[in-house]
Amino acid sequence: GCISVVPQQGWMGCNAEVGYWIGQAHWGRGITSEALQLVTGWAWDAQPALTRLFAPIFAWNAASQRVAAKCGYVKEAELPRSAIKAGRVIDRVQYAAYRPH
Repeated sequence: GCISVVPQQGWMGCNAEVGYWIGQAHWGRGITSEALQLVTGWAWDAQPALTRLFAPIFAWNAASQRVAAKCGYVKEAELPRSAIKAGRVIDRVQYAAYRPH
């Protein structure tokens, strides 16, 4: 598996994109949720300028949406026809977490 935090540049510099995936053999064990919680905490500590973390997720990926929600991310937007995967145009949703006050 993998998890990443990619800070944005310029006027989007207070944001970072979060992405994650895990092999099917490890699904349903809470590993991704634990990793996202840890990385989210690390991002707030390590990057004081960040105010928002966002996770674009394929709309059909209910498990990934559950992970984001479990970790305190909220569904911000539906992004119809916003990506191409395997030659097909697909919808995404976007979840975000905001720096605690």
